[in-house]
Amino acid sequence: MTTGESSQALPLSFANLERTGRPNDALAAPEGYTASHADVVSPTYRVPAEVLFETAREVLAAEPRTRILAVFREERQLMLEQRSAVFGFRDNIWVQAVERTDGSSLLMYSRSNVGYWDLGVNRSRIETWLAAIGKAVEARQS
Repeated sequence: MTTGESSQALPLSFANLERTGRPNDALAAPEGYTASHADVVSPTYRVPAEVLFETAREVLAAEPRTRILAVFREERQLMLEQRSAVFGFRDNIWVQAVERTDGSSLLMYSRSNVGYWDLGVNRSRIETWLAAIGKAVEARQS
């Protein structure tokens, strides 16, 4: 699944990701990892991708107004939705942990389902979630 939804949830192919072309989505990826331009460069975490995936799953399940819609264990990918606080607008987010030669990293794609412009919400969400996951990884290593 790229930018459309189907009745059967499928993992997002970050390699073939087609962005909306509107200012209502955001992408985080390690340097040079995707064909689409990343708005945020994902850091490298010094843990295996499976540990990063489980940490991300725990952290994101606790985020307000957020629910996990699908878990694709083989791909180490989550499909989530988060609703806005005031109007309940639904945004879709995909998060995938990937192995790197020096650890692991995250791919994140966050997209609004309503409106042309998101006022920077998707990029802010990605930055906030990457920071929260980074803190949780550090806490696990302590």
